[in-house]
Order: sequence, then C-alpha cells, then structure tokens
Amino acid sequence: MRMWLIALMVLLLALPYKALAKTVTIDTPSLCTKVEKVEGNRVDLAEPSQPCPAKGQGKANAEIKEELKDIQVYINGTYWKKVAMNSPVLSAEDIAETVEQSKKHSRTIDLPKNAHETEATRLAEHLSRYAESGEFQERIEAQKNRLYGQIYGGQENRHEATVKDPPGKRVGLSSRERIYLFISASVPIPTLRHYMKVINDLGEPNIKVVMRGFVGGAKFVKPTMAFLKEILFTDPECNPSRERCNTYRTQVIIDPLLFGKYRIEKVPAFIYAPSLSISDNQMSEGLSGGKASDHYLIYGDVSLEYALQLFLREQKSPGLEGLVAGCQGG
Repeated sequence: MRMWLIALMVLLLALPYKALAKTVTIDTPSLCTKVEKVEGNRVDLAEPSQPCPAKGQGKANAEIKEELKDIQVYINGTYWKKVAMNSPVLSAEDIAETVEQSKKHSRTIDLPKNAHETEATRLAEHLSRYAESGEFQERIEAQKNRLYGQIYGGQENRHEATVKDPPGKRVGLSSRERIYLFISASVPIPTLRHYMKVINDLGEPNIKVVMRGFVGGAKFVKPTMAFLKEILFTDPECNPSRERCNTYRTQVIIDPLLFGKYRIEKVPAFIYAPSLSISDNQMSEGLSGGKASDHYLIYGDVSLEYALQLFLREQKSPGLEGLVAGCQGG
C-alpha cells in the first residue's frame, strides 16, 4: 500500500509539467524544414541535404513549456533567430479550434440577397446584345470615318491614301475575328509544314496555331523544340548552332484553355470565332468571356483554304473573303 501511494504521488507530480507544455507553430525557412529536437527554450531545425523541390517558407510544430517567454531557433546547429512567445504564435490546437468556430458561424450567417441582382443581370445582357448589334457596329464605323476625315481631310483623300497602299494588300480579319488551328505532334509532319507555309504566306496575325501542351509533358522541353523545328524551319535540316535558319512566321502557342473553351476532342481542328470579346490582350484568349462565343468548328485533315470557304458560307465576312482570295493567289 505504501508503494502505491508513492507511485501515485510521483504521477501527480508529473502531471502539472505536462499540463504546462503546449504545442506552437513556428516559421521555417523552407517547406522541407523539420523539427529535430527541443531542449528547454532551444528548438533545433534540420534542413534536408538536397534542395527543397517546393519554394517558399514553411511551418513546423514544436512542444515547449508554457512559461517560456521566448525560444531560440537553430538550423543544422547554427543560430537562426529568436521567437518571442508574447508575439502571436498559433498552435495546431488554436488553428483547429478557429476552423471549427468558423464552420459553426458559417451555418448561422444569413447574407441578404442583392436586391439589384435581377436588374443588373438584365442590363448586362442588354448591353452585351447591343455591343453585338448592327446599330452599334455602324456607330463605330461612323466614328472611324469621322477620324479618317479629320486625318485625311475627307472621304476622297481617304480613298487616295488607301490606294497608295502596297500592291496586293488585301482585307484582313478584324481585331475581334480569330481563326484557330488546333494541332498536336500526332498530326503528320508534312501536313503541319503545309499549314505553316500557307499561314506564313497569308501574313494574317489573327490566325493562330494552338497546341494543348508540351510534347511529352511540361518537364521535357527538348521534344517540343525539336517538334517546332520540324514544322517551322523552312529547311528542317538546318542547324541553328552552325548557321542562320529561316523560319515560317506562323504564330504557334501552347494554350490548354483554348482547347477546353472550344471543347476540342481531336486534331487537326479549325475554329472560326467571328466576334470575340477581349478584355486583356496579355491573358489567354481561352479566358476571355468565359463561355465560348458563337463559333464554327471543322474537324479533319483539310486544307486551310477549304476550311475558310466553309466558314465563309456560314458567315459573310470581308476578312474571310480576303483570306480565301489570298489562298487562291488573289
């Protein structure tokens, strides 16, 4: 019985120490840093021998005594910094409790409905329809004519200025029109080289060749460069490390967002978008407008000229007419 009392006293003496311990979360220089040991107010962190694959600072949990006013943090045995315990230091328990409280409050929050939501939606739809209307486009054209009149002094002089353009200059796609040619490395190289040459000869900046991603994955750059060399070099045997190589001036972009926006399921595929709404020229056109605007889609290994003719049947456009004429050597 005496031995049991002694054992119980020892246990009771140990309990207050445990109760005075707490787990705190401290900053670490990287996401791969781990807590190696804790002795008193000294916390030793260990960095891995290899570089951390993830960038940025990390967090680590350390169990310290409740009464400590600060801790000294060491990294691989070298002093790093002091962390004051009176500064806001969250423990894992604090974070869990805060998350739980937030969940409880979220069930009781009742945000009032926006009284203007219906009217705002109606006005936005009306504005979108008006921007696409012939009336609005006519007003834009009238403003263009007015500016030309101020610059050239009248319609006659504007016509003379247009006549002075280089021979063979044709009408191109407007700033809101796009032709997308979706491709991949699975399309035969001779077919792709033909597309690159025709688009180069047309010189139309709003025709874009689109790939979903890098050949073999984003971590492999060389296969993609070799593929682009095969389709864009006018002489695929040319070695750029020894000589200057000529290339087709065809714009090839990697944009999975465009594949998703137009739901492209196979390649080659042609898209004609007659009226894009571009809010930021620096962003992917796969983001513009969210939902795909009115467009026309053709699948199959067909010539660019044939695709343009099909698009022209469905949508009258001076730009498409000019491209068809350009393909025919007009």
